[in-house]
Amino acid sequence: MKRIFTISLAVCALFATACNKESAPKTDSSIKMTLNVSAPADTRTELGGDGVSIVWQSGDAIAVFGEQTSAPYTFTLTSGAGESTAVFEGEIDPLDASDTFYAVYPAVGVRPASLASGKIEIDKNLGAVQTAVKDSYDPNFAVLTGVVSDSQITFRHGMAYFKLTVGTDGVYSIKLSSSNTRFQGRPVFNLDGSFSAIESAQPDITLKPSSGTFENGATYYIPVPVKDSNVNTLTLEYTFDEEGTIKESLSTEKKAKLSIGTVYNLGTPNITYDPNPVLNVTTTTVNAIAPEAASGLTIENAYTTKNCTDGDIQVSFDGTVVTEASVADGTVTYSISENTTEASREGWIKLGLSGAEASTITVSQRAPGASIDWVWDFSDPEWVAVFEETFEKINTNENVSFDHNGLYIVGNNTLKYNVSGSTYYIQWGGKGSTKERYAKFEAPAAGTLTVTASNTGDSEDLTRMVTVNQNNTETSLPGGTASAAEPSVVSFNVEAGEVLIYSTGNALRFYKIEYHSN
Repeated sequence: MKRIFTISLAVCALFATACNKESAPKTDSSIKMTLNVSAPADTRTELGGDGVSIVWQSGDAIAVFGEQTSAPYTFTLTSGAGESTAVFEGEIDPLDASDTFYAVYPAVGVRPASLASGKIEIDKNLGAVQTAVKDSYDPNFAVLTGVVSDSQITFRHGMAYFKLTVGTDGVYSIKLSSSNTRFQGRPVFNLDGSFSAIESAQPDITLKPSSGTFENGATYYIPVPVKDSNVNTLTLEYTFDEEGTIKESLSTEKKAKLSIGTVYNLGTPNITYDPNPVLNVTTTTVNAIAPEAASGLTIENAYTTKNCTDGDIQVSFDGTVVTEASVADGTVTYSISENTTEASREGWIKLGLSGAEASTITVSQRAPGASIDWVWDFSDPEWVAVFEETFEKINTNENVSFDHNGLYIVGNNTLKYNVSGSTYYIQWGGKGSTKERYAKFEAPAAGTLTVTASNTGDSEDLTRMVTVNQNNTETSLPGGTASAAEPSVVSFNVEAGEVLIYSTGNALRFYKIEYHSN
């Protein structure tokens, strides 16, 4: 098919003859059947946009199944290409002539056993990689279903459709994904045409032209299966090279509920590719390094690059406190001299690209015998500014990770930053682990960790726990004895090294995290 879809397609089935399967012997003859197909002009649309008409295309085919049919009968277009009304012809075995027949467009296979159980189950995955067709869609994925009744077939849409206009040059592919909706898999329909399920479901679809890049300003349609669910966060990722390595993405909230036969207009997403190299230093302070001289110290997740490599980064250091520094894969490795003074001291590491201002990482070294007192109070104006000015994506169900004043936070779709009265808190919306939904810092010596936290729900719910993890060993204390209005204060003994903090139950609110060396 060319152009795009309608609510239903009316099909008249004319049988030349019929045969009683129980009494007639099987023969090699066949019965010719002609289907006259007509299409209404427009579709329903949501999120803006106009309806578009459907016309049939030369080579279109329909698969027709009987309840006892082990293989489909294929009916092909014989006249009416380029029109909204066309004729399809095919042949059936006379032994199947008394069956109830079901039809599927395009002519894909259906699992025979599914018809007997009241389903039309497509026998292959649809939607993974679709070929982009200007002003239309890949016909291999725009599924229609129908049933023969009194020599009449009424086709029904099996998919919803996204309408997308590409507004930039040089796009080789577009990946469409959602935080909570499956966009590809093996569709299963009820016999009445309603959607039943998606088997082997996957969350994304990739759209590619048959060759080269998308045409700037052109509109494309993407068939997607539906199961009466809101799209929520929709992410479009554009690829700007044939190898699929140069990418830009855009995420947006789409609180639309997908429904069969509906077009959802995504407009013209503002996604462009900037070829200039970018170096983003994500760690600016390293606190309380031990006073002894040391080599091979590392700062993980210290920087990210775009359109450049580690070889493009110029590294410099103060030469007194910091005596060596290098970069590789986002990690800074450095050495530090012995602090022989009676006070703490600071050195620096600078990372930059040619022609651009370098960014500084401040390295703070303790004086001999000095104690360490770190307080990460999320009501502190500095933390409020960090969240409000820098991390706008929080509360939008996107992945968030960042490092501020030595505390590294990973969100994984559920991090929230909010205020109760005048007290701010961070909250992960579910169970954490060493891989997701945690806070982390490097303890330079043994000491005490104190966490101020509260439940988000029932104050007697003890399944929500503050957990500290060191060397893959978890230590937990109940955090559920106080309500959200009355936070609990729990303390842990920690050793020198990496410390992770999370909940082994459900959501907890964290108001303050403190570390004090022994």
